[in-house]
Amino acid sequence: MSLLMHSPDMRLKALVAFALEKWGFKLSMDQAYRAKVKAMEKIKGSTRDQYKHLRSYATELLDKNKNSTVKIKCDLSPHGPIFERIYVCLEACKSAFVTTCRPLIELDDCFLKGEFGGQLLTAVGKDGNNQMFPIAYAIVESENYSSWKWFVDLLIVDLDGIQEGCWAFISYQQKGLVKVIKELGENVEHLLCVKHLYGNWKNKYPGAHMKELMWMAGQATTIPNWEKAMLQIKNYDEEAWKDLQKLNPACWTRFAFKVNTKCDLQVNNMCEAFNNVIMGYRHKPIITLLEGIRFYISSRIVKLRTILMRYEGSICPKIQKIMEKK
Repeated sequence: MSLLMHSPDMRLKALVAFALEKWGFKLSMDQAYRAKVKAMEKIKGSTRDQYKHLRSYATELLDKNKNSTVKIKCDLSPHGPIFERIYVCLEACKSAFVTTCRPLIELDDCFLKGEFGGQLLTAVGKDGNNQMFPIAYAIVESENYSSWKWFVDLLIVDLDGIQEGCWAFISYQQKGLVKVIKELGENVEHLLCVKHLYGNWKNKYPGAHMKELMWMAGQATTIPNWEKAMLQIKNYDEEAWKDLQKLNPACWTRFAFKVNTKCDLQVNNMCEAFNNVIMGYRHKPIITLLEGIRFYISSRIVKLRTILMRYEGSICPKIQKIMEKK
């Protein structure tokens, strides 16, 4: 147990080798897995037991992070409440996003790999240095219309509580999410990740030239350039052109984007980057998972602030490099 306390991410093969070297006994992979699960439960508390302490965790989080938001949703049963969802939006994240970032929000989800499964919903922005800026996150039972609506409604309330804005969203075509954003009103812009659109489209219309033509149309900043690209697609494959015509240009091509977002982002790469950095927490018990995400976000804020305090330029470094290239 002391070994896993200091090296909780030790692989099963390493545990088997350690047992063989120390005790001369060769464990099977299943034996090593069961031994590791029992040891980690003793170290971190039972996975099930962490749900009992979730409200205490939320209270402590709010006490240490004033004006943050933590919402827990439970279902009632004859045996007591059953956990369904938890939403977290730290004050430092929402206030900084509203006051310093462009109003474009990436939405995404990823599967959790713990004992009880579930999914993690995330909202991520883009800061002044073109880097990801986590805003809010939630653990839900599954990805559907109900869970997305719950998450997005809480997010809008948090952001509008600081300063009302015309928020825009970019996402994949997740289950129920397109409908949720549409219900926010006609003034709310919803962009679709062009990389994901092409990922679905290439199965039907493969080929490097078709990919080039689709991105040419998506990146067109004027109507004539867009029409020219669409005409090339029509001449190359009319069925592909007909499929693209079914999409509202405002969802995927730059010439139709609204100007208030001041951003030409066409991919969901900020959310993907966030999901990748927290991958090591996705199999953890719920409080360990939540605290791991909170610790990562807090540490990142401190790290980036320290870097920029030493920076002597008047324009953020990544933006400066872009300007120098052009």
